[in-house]
Amino acid sequence: MTASETVLRQASVSSPVPDRSAGTGRRLAVVLGVLTAVLWFDQVTKAWAWRTWQHVQIDSGGGLFVGRPWGAVWADPLAGPVLDLLACMLLVAVTLLVVRRRRTPLVLSGAALAIAGWTSDLADRLGLHTWTAPGSSRGVVDFYNWNGRVWNLADAAIALGTLLFAVGVLVSALRRLLTAAPQAPRPPRPPYAARL
Repeated sequence: MTASETVLRQASVSSPVPDRSAGTGRRLAVVLGVLTAVLWFDQVTKAWAWRTWQHVQIDSGGGLFVGRPWGAVWADPLAGPVLDLLACMLLVAVTLLVVRRRRTPLVLSGAALAIAGWTSDLADRLGLHTWTAPGSSRGVVDFYNWNGRVWNLADAAIALGTLLFAVGVLVSALRRLLTAAPQAPRPPRPPYAARL
């Protein structure tokens, strides 16, 4: 073995290739931790409100972020669960996209909150409402009246998460713009005859 081969072998042993799955695992743990916390708090507050408050509503349509025509489709006993299952698949895909690459803490926490809120509301629609609000029709328990609409903790997580995500993306884009090194102008090419 030559000296250069020995140096290359030692360099490859002393500086292992970084394990990207470790970062992905940490990001997934953050998302799952936020999801678990929001799901638990949201479901507990919904169950508490259903049993103690008088002005609780069951939202069997698409919710705050979907208009009336789509809300009627979401409330349909056959189309609604199918749309909810499709929304679950979309949430899984979005989660995988979020954890796949390194994100700023603001972007990751915002995405995690929004994913957690959507997951909790979808869990209601897919059957958790039978525990949260026994005897109710399929839908989401909304109980907090604010600004003419009725909300729950999951809606607040979605709104706050979307805001944090948007601010995080904007800050990251501005930081990239401000720290981008200006490219030096290319020297002019000599005339064709000079290149021959």
